[in-house]
Amino acid sequence: MRLTKCLAWGLVTGALAFTACSGAEPGPAVAAGQGASEDATLAHLGVLREALDQVSLRPDQKAEVEQLTSAAKTRHEAARAAHVALRGAVADQVLTGKIDRAALKPQVEALLAAIDGARPDDRAALVRLHDLLDKAQREQLVTAVESSFRARMRERKGHGIRQWADDLNLSDQQRDQIRAAMRDQFQHDGEGREHRQAAHERGRRLMQSFREDKFTLDGAAPLFGRDKAERRIDRMLDLAGAALPILRPEQRAIAAQKIRTEPFRH
Repeated sequence: MRLTKCLAWGLVTGALAFTACSGAEPGPAVAAGQGASEDATLAHLGVLREALDQVSLRPDQKAEVEQLTSAAKTRHEAARAAHVALRGAVADQVLTGKIDRAALKPQVEALLAAIDGARPDDRAALVRLHDLLDKAQREQLVTAVESSFRARMRERKGHGIRQWADDLNLSDQQRDQIRAAMRDQFQHDGEGREHRQAAHERGRRLMQSFREDKFTLDGAAPLFGRDKAERRIDRMLDLAGAALPILRPEQRAIAAQKIRTEPFRH
């Protein structure tokens, strides 16, 4: 299930901006909305901190865990700032009703570079966290993260999509047109499905390995590189290109404002 892939990111104490863990298809203007979503790094760090609160840590362990999570938050500040800049650039294009990939390239490259810069320390932090905990504590952590993600997914399932549709005041015809455009995009996404299936399997192995005494990141490299983020961005821009022509100017204005000021909660 998709939860496993999300958990792998949560435990790494940092995740790609643009990561979406919802299984729902994107809805109205969601291509732009997801692309400008809440910084997944900070969201997953929050999940991790909540989960660690449920682990029985010794005082010395707790002190080092706090250092790890604090360092992760600092480490991803560059990605967060790049994310905000890209959000603003996408919002500008949403106002025009057309996505111009070439014009977005500087912002996209800045975000990908920031992700690349943080990734080695993300891997090291995950290894250190594993080594710091004993087997029972690792099981407690994985169980707590699983529970937290399930709760959040139940709470947010479909809410963001419905809220965007309501805020944009989409007509029934627009909703049908956008659904059709989204389905068309998904039907031609065989390669994307293969990537997602492979990522799911890598995430499953990573989670299982974290539970064990011998932890290995072998085969998990794609989870820590820019390829996943780049594919996610491409996918979201494709969907935006399909959805935006269906919106009226006043609806695009609302969407642009939401992208600038609100996280998209999937």
